[in-house]
Amino acid sequence: MAWLGFRSYQRMISGLIGAALLSSFAGCERSTSPQPVIVVPAADATAAAQPTAVEFDGIFPVELNHQSDGMVHRLKLTGTAVRKAMLLKIYQIASYCDDSTSPTCVDTLAAADVPKQLCLTMERDIPASILSRGFKEAFEKNDPEGKFADESKTMLDHMLKAPLKEGESVWITHRPGQGITVRVRDEEPIAVNNPEFAHLVWRVYMGPQGVCPKVREGLGERLAAAPH
Repeated sequence: MAWLGFRSYQRMISGLIGAALLSSFAGCERSTSPQPVIVVPAADATAAAQPTAVEFDGIFPVELNHQSDGMVHRLKLTGTAVRKAMLLKIYQIASYCDDSTSPTCVDTLAAADVPKQLCLTMERDIPASILSRGFKEAFEKNDPEGKFADESKTMLDHMLKAPLKEGESVWITHRPGQGITVRVRDEEPIAVNNPEFAHLVWRVYMGPQGVCPKVREGLGERLAAAPH
């Protein structure tokens, strides 16, 4: 009976967590805690992965190599943040940009048509329905007329075809003049070929109507700290 009571308590807590996530997907914070470690970067399914010693900012390497269209680009971390719902951490997010470009602020970075990436790494197991609602609300806020409804559906259907588990990552890669690729875990990426939609995706996180002011601030934190 005690065991049954404990199981009922667990179900009640799970239900409360789910309700909190559904009712509020607006929390966030900046993410820090740099530490040097040895890693094997895996920025994209086509990227050449070579074991190397790199510096970390939290869970994210501060630099990685990305191969695209026959060229290797060195991408540098521009900042990190944590997406939260109520008091629960949902995922950590990092922003990378081609080291050969010099965006001076998050607005410039969001608009830049250069090799760049976003990485979302889950902090816990999240039902696909809950993540889907949060992402859809963010897209609708930045695309109220639904101009990119088909593209956003393609992207979200691929991202959320299976529940994302703790520690799993989604890589969103901007391809200049073409659009984006989306890679979930280590699976084959898909392409969404629309340059305007690619800019919308970055506005969702970095624009004035983005998911959260602190996420916007965090993803450009290293830009603000860099000498100009």
